[in-house]
Amino acid sequence: MNPYRLAWATDIHLNFVDGDAGPFCDLVTQTGAGGLVITGDISEAKTIEQDLAAIESRLFLPIYFVLGNHDFYNGSIAAVRKAVAGLCRRSRRLHYLPDEGIVPLSETTALVGHDGWADGRLGDYAGSTVELTDYTVIEEFIGLSAEARLPRLRALGDEAADHFRRHLPAAFERFHCVLLATHVPPFREACWHGGAIADDNYLPHFTCGAVGDALVEIMSDRPDRRLVVLCGHTHSPGTARILPNLVVRTGGAAYGQPCLVDVLDVGPSSAPEYPTLQPAAGTHKDGGGEEMTKGVSVAEEMDHELKGVAVILKNPDGKYLVMKNKPRPGKPVPFVTIPTGTVEMGEDPEATAIREVEEETGLTISGLQLVEKFNSVDPERYGRTPFTTYIYRANYAGSVRLREEEKHEWLGWMKCEEIRNLGGPFSFALERALLHM
Repeated sequence: MNPYRLAWATDIHLNFVDGDAGPFCDLVTQTGAGGLVITGDISEAKTIEQDLAAIESRLFLPIYFVLGNHDFYNGSIAAVRKAVAGLCRRSRRLHYLPDEGIVPLSETTALVGHDGWADGRLGDYAGSTVELTDYTVIEEFIGLSAEARLPRLRALGDEAADHFRRHLPAAFERFHCVLLATHVPPFREACWHGGAIADDNYLPHFTCGAVGDALVEIMSDRPDRRLVVLCGHTHSPGTARILPNLVVRTGGAAYGQPCLVDVLDVGPSSAPEYPTLQPAAGTHKDGGGEEMTKGVSVAEEMDHELKGVAVILKNPDGKYLVMKNKPRPGKPVPFVTIPTGTVEMGEDPEATAIREVEEETGLTISGLQLVEKFNSVDPERYGRTPFTTYIYRANYAGSVRLREEEKHEWLGWMKCEEIRNLGGPFSFALERALLHM
């Protein structure tokens, strides 16, 4: 067990697996992490205490967490928070972050956290047609009109913002980098759902504007300090760079598939100012099926222009090369795609395309022709620093073969209409490539 490795999960919804925390805890154990942080939506009000106790009984390491909106379903915010705080006082390993203040993780990195709440400040609250289940099953909101509800939402957002205004400045007096755990994305740019930024109809219910304002205020005054926000709520993963020293990572999740988002190396020797990202067994992958950043510090990641490639290959019979990814932890639904890859630091996109096609299919490609370049949606790389995808056509030589059997069920040649008739789900790269086939 490495005390400087911190596993991160979000929106694990153990109530959807009848409280069976075993498989999830096994994933945490496999990482060798010395701690776990969960950014909310662990269970529901009636089962949150027993589910937290179940996790504690299987993991002999500190478990840091905040609560999400689902954790209060069929109960009240005040009562659940009180019960959870009491549970943690009786526990040696459970740590409810709003009550913990500043948690040192290493000589250079600390952890702070608060539940947060969607406070109606971003987007068009007055015009929104969204009625979350929250408003009918959480005691503090039941029976309230949208107008009457808004002051309560804002008060909850202000509570979280005030918490961070109290603790972050003190944390930065002692530490170069702080990890901030919260449930609700604090910025529009970090509110991802279904491969896009949420629109003004949904933003009021999925962002905490008060926390975002507080974080910008705090970090603008501290250019030599670094803040990495870990959040969830939307179930769609992404990364947003709000300021040069402020990054927000929104974790992916799937109901009935409690999983890890990532493992962070917070040791003092890994990076003086930022934790390092490490791949974890059972972590969520990005929408293109690629591995997450391996051993790249957040500092390097923030300075690196984020790029990916996709390659369209057509044989003499007019068929295109496609493959189907295998289901795996965090990606229970297999999807159809084309050869894709992430451009490594210092690598040229064409070199990436050549490398990825050879690694995945055994083919050697040449004569690459760029057919589209667009900024958008690698769900591991969102934010103000856009993820740029290059789609190429290319010639090929050699015989196609399945080289990454651990990732792909099959690969083969299909006509465009045959691909469309598969009905999906398709990777975003394939959806875009179909426009050029």
